[in-house]
Amino acid sequence: MTVPALSMHTATVVAGTALAAAGAGALFVVASATALGQVAPHESGIASGIVSTFHEFGASIGAAAISSVAAASLIGDTLSGFTSGYILAAVTAVAAALVAAVLTPGRADTG
Repeated sequence: MTVPALSMHTATVVAGTALAAAGAGALFVVASATALGQVAPHESGIASGIVSTFHEFGASIGAAAISSVAAASLIGDTLSGFTSGYILAAVTAVAAALVAAVLTPGRADTG
């Protein structure tokens, strides 16, 4: 999301957003595998439900926050609101990656 934040050219917006979307799709798989790999088999249904809920909740809150920031540029003649929206998305992605790196438990030794 940093690419469109740096340049609002059509090609950079499309490329940056497409790359971010591909990464988000891959991260959903990793998040599900990580969550389900940390629970007992009889708890996998509830863990899967929690992961799915937070995927949807995060997407809806993220879209609302970013579009609200971007909407500020609809009043004037500039695209500065869209740049701010992409900056918010990039900063949020970095913060989420750092939080995940700290909170994700390591692999258990199988001995």
